[in-house]
Amino acid sequence: MKTMKIATYNIMSGGFSNYDKSASAPERLPLLRSVINKIGADLIGLVDTYRWDELYTTNDLCSLFGYRYAECINLQDDRLRAIGHNNGLTLLSNIALHNVRVIDISDRDALVVEVMTNNGNLQVALTYLDDLSEAVRLRQAKALIENVNPYAPLIIMGDLNTFSLGDNTMASKALAHFRSANQALLPDFDPIIADMAQGTVIEYLEQEGLIDSDHDRRPTFPTKLFPANVEQQVLRLDYVMATPGVSITGLVVPNNKYFDSASDHSPIVFEAVIKTR
Repeated sequence: MKTMKIATYNIMSGGFSNYDKSASAPERLPLLRSVINKIGADLIGLVDTYRWDELYTTNDLCSLFGYRYAECINLQDDRLRAIGHNNGLTLLSNIALHNVRVIDISDRDALVVEVMTNNGNLQVALTYLDDLSEAVRLRQAKALIENVNPYAPLIIMGDLNTFSLGDNTMASKALAHFRSANQALLPDFDPIIADMAQGTVIEYLEQEGLIDSDHDRRPTFPTKLFPANVEQQVLRLDYVMATPGVSITGLVVPNNKYFDSASDHSPIVFEAVIKTR
């Protein structure tokens, strides 16, 4: 296989309407199955697969989504568990997964796999960084880099819950409009946004040699499913970072009525290939 179609997608509480464990199955599962089928990725990383490790085996997940391989983990984050958020990560793939590793990134786990290509092995790291503290996210990012080979072909993808410093100016107008339309959210919203705006996580990953794959800096959050007055997406919280040996092309952020109903994030979809020397 010369190129792979890959995607990363925060699916919002595993498709459940909330985190209270009252439902026996995710209410949005049929819609998620439909949009994931529409994406049609060879490999897709799903973020915030709440309770999936309890409800589904890997065979169940392959059957539900029509994939040949699946890996599903719990984040093992004590802070999230204390508030009932049994969050997780799930990889679905039609390409065989090798050297599957669950790695400890300080406060929670991440998932790292390798896929074999015509030009060598590609590392794919799926991660979901802390949603409250840039200092915690930076610690997690550093632990992640310590557990991969940043000098070999590598993609880090997922919900990094942070800003790139270059996004601050671009997002300011849309963010100001969002704030004016959602005054009641601001006491909780503004401190989180100010913390993300430090941008130290992306700055660190770039210093380690990774390249931000979305040169257009397209926002991924929030969709109209988010409980607020949303006219357009304003924040880029989801990222695809790759080492120079990986070519990322055709990157898109699908955004239509189907994705608006499936999650409060839009997915990132792209083509990847290891560069020939």
